[in-house]
Amino acid sequence: MENKIKYIITSIGGCVSAFVNNYLGGWGGYTITLLIIMLIDYITGVFVALVFKNSPKTESGSYTSKAGYKGIIKKCSMLLMVLLGVRLDITLNVNYFQIGVTVAIILNELYSIKENLELMEIKIPFVDKIIEYIKNLGDNKK
Repeated sequence: MENKIKYIITSIGGCVSAFVNNYLGGWGGYTITLLIIMLIDYITGVFVALVFKNSPKTESGSYTSKAGYKGIIKKCSMLLMVLLGVRLDITLNVNYFQIGVTVAIILNELYSIKENLELMEIKIPFVDKIIEYIKNLGDNKK
């Protein structure tokens, strides 16, 4: 049984790694940051629902599998947009669609993490400054 679990985990890890490497532009800083932030957002969202029972996504505020699946579908859809950015970069022989899409999603996820923390009554003032800084990076490159 232990070998079967190890086989399943390594197989899933290999598939995810191959997908990221081949379709999301590799394991660069933007991609790793995006995946980590997406994971943090999902986990904090689950904490809001399971522990604090304060989720705005359900009537009761608690966790439901339907809301959890919706969250996963949203994350997958975001990754599809990164895939689209990668393919546009390749097709048009440029190098900015993937980065633009990825940074936009990172900002969206940071807002979501901030909302989750606020629902847990955790205030982290520098999160606003981080979001503002990232937004200004794009403005300064114009």
